Amino acid sequence: MKRGFCLLLVLGVVTKASALDPTEDYPNYKALAANGRVDLYWKLNTAKTIITFEIIAKTNGWVGFGISPNGVMPGSDIMTAWVANGNAFLQDRFATANSKPAVDQSQDWHLINAFESGLYTVVIVKRAVVTCDANSDDVPIEDGTTTVIWALGTAGDPANADDLYYHQYANRGIQSVYLLSEYTPVTLPGDAFVRSFQMDNVVATTSTTDTVYRCMYVKLPSFSTKHHVVRVSPLITAGNVDLVHHMLLYECPSFTAAEASGLDGYVFDCGYTSTEQMPCISIIAGLELNGRSYDFPASAGYPLASNSARYAVLELHYNNPDNAIGSNKLRIDDIYSF
Repeated sequence: MKRGFCLLLVLGVVTKASALDPTEDYPNYKALAANGRVDLYWKLNTAKTIITFEIIAKTNGWVGFGISPNGVMPGSDIMTAWVANGNAFLQDRFATANSKPAVDQSQDWHLINAFESGLYTVVIVKRAVVTCDANSDDVPIEDGTTTVIWALGTAGDPANADDLYYHQYANRGIQSVYLLSEYTPVTLPGDAFVRSFQMDNVVATTSTTDTVYRCMYVKLPSFSTKHHVVRVSPLITAGNVDLVHHMLLYECPSFTAAEASGLDGYVFDCGYTSTEQMPCISIIAGLELNGRSYDFPASAGYPLASNSARYAVLELHYNNPDNAIGSNKLRIDDIYSF
């Protein structure tokens, strides 16, 4: 078989911002909040029936983490944990409203360990992917996207098991995570070279909206033989992890020299109300920001023929109510493959 090239598309690697390392090497990681405020690590047993979480949170109060069936607190299966005087406490709770969740009669979240280290609390827990709660107060973890919620008590430890004080609006959040699909990176050839494209200092939103789409044209390398896209990974500037909802990369049709003039690096608004004409509609890759790479199957990549389009568009969807500024990089590596 003729030896060709492959194209490795990397939108970088999300680096954790927490001051603490997890207690072991987990195959999965998600920053639930910016600046290392809440980091989530997890693993599954071989049968994928038990899931273990390690939560590292910047608080010396209580830590709340839960599975939501619909992205809101009511109906969520929640665990709360804290460490007081060196002793660890955990409760399995169930929320019926936007108020203190009730203690579940069936305690299906199980404490493995919890401790404080400086300004941080570390909680390690496990639960069945599908529990046997007779009251149906637990939310099963299913294939696809799972919505997780978190909250922190920042006013110290609860006085007792019933004293779960309100977390305040600024101390809670929500994220979408693929909990059941572990990422196992494939082995890639070592003869890769890197070309980088970066969207710098793009204002993620305005004072009138908390969601914005930004796009940028990037000029792809010139190829003399067919290439394939084999990997996509996210790279988000430290502190902005929870502001980016997703990324998409579109391949553009062939442009004339006049049409291509000034395109490379051109950034524009590509939201639903944008008047910008964007002719690039063929999706090369897309990913939600779960902090890990996506590898195409070994037998299939996204082909980029030698006479294919020389431009692509990187689309970023920012979900950002605080008017932060983000910087995100698209890195392209070429590697040999059969």
